[in-house]
Amino acid sequence: MLYKLGKLEIFEKELNVNDFRQSLWNYIFKIYDFAWVLEAKTSKGYQPVGFVFGKNLGPINEIGDMLWMPWSTERNKLESFVNFLNDMRKTTTLVWQCEAKDREFFTHVCRYGIARRVGTLILPDKQLMEFQTRI
Repeated sequence: MLYKLGKLEIFEKELNVNDFRQSLWNYIFKIYDFAWVLEAKTSKGYQPVGFVFGKNLGPINEIGDMLWMPWSTERNKLESFVNFLNDMRKTTTLVWQCEAKDREFFTHVCRYGIARRVGTLILPDKQLMEFQTRI
């Protein structure tokens, strides 16, 4: 939608669907090393409810951004992220930070025993809570 409105200046204005997809993936992978699609069971069957983008930092992978689709419910978000972390922790360690507004969600995720809060990053303008998957 934003692309069609001309709000995404990173893309040329006139791209067909395939060229747009390729340009989007090229843009994402200039910043990130990984992109995962989170799926959940909805009233329309299983469908994508969010995206997780990450970078490889040697022995660990850092989640840089998460994007939820407008139709994803709170339950879709929780279930898909818990399933994602549970699968990923079998092969790698994931770390991520969140702002205070998202602390309750990630603290709830930790109650499933798949992740834990490992600290607080204090920045000049805000504090970030840091989390890590359990091994």
